[in-house]
Amino acid sequence: MLVSIFDEQYDVSEASNGEEGIAAASKKIPDLIISDVMMPVMSGYDFCSRIKSNFDTSHIPVILLTALSDVDNNIKGLDCGADDYITKPFNVKLLEAKCRNILSNRALMQKRFLKEDGFSSELVAGNDGDREFLDNVVALIEKCALDGEVSVTLICDKLAMSHTKLFNKIKGITGQSPQQFIYSVKLKLAAEMLRKDTSMNISEISDKLGFSSINYFGKCFKAMYGKSPSAYRKDR
Repeated sequence: MLVSIFDEQYDVSEASNGEEGIAAASKKIPDLIISDVMMPVMSGYDFCSRIKSNFDTSHIPVILLTALSDVDNNIKGLDCGADDYITKPFNVKLLEAKCRNILSNRALMQKRFLKEDGFSSELVAGNDGDREFLDNVVALIEKCALDGEVSVTLICDKLAMSHTKLFNKIKGITGQSPQQFIYSVKLKLAAEMLRKDTSMNISEISDKLGFSSINYFGKCFKAMYGKSPSAYRKDR
């Protein structure tokens, strides 16, 4: 039934029990998971707990569906890390709306996360493990960028992670590829320098952060902040 509801709008994968669901989620890294609570092999509560405790999948939103409508079961669903909880029988339009809202709100928070001064991992990371991971990645990129060398391969080596795992995790949390995220961190560093370090001119900032040319730096900066580096510095 769920497949028939969502198949026309989304790329849907199906699993018949929790074990299959964990395997599918780890392989596909979906944007959203909907799970029943009552199912064979393991309950939806146990399934959700395992999704949320696994580094590869902990950032994925989970909606639980159940016929158990009492408050204690609602609380149990939220305590295991579920992002939302819907009791049966449910209105299909309500479920569709909740899915749209979760996905659109995540996209809005990702955009806000990238536009704000500095990085507030709480905007996009829903648990302590993901926040710690993102904070560590940002700190590592900043250090490597200021040392004059930063790349996806270097970040993978420093974190002892494969390219695929890093891509899935960064993309899942921020909406950006690791390469795009590196540029975002570098541009936020540039913005901070423009605000606080008037002793450095724009060319020096571009060189220090490893941009290939001042023109390319200016183009990237304007794409992110909507104004040139010189205009940004003047306005601040």
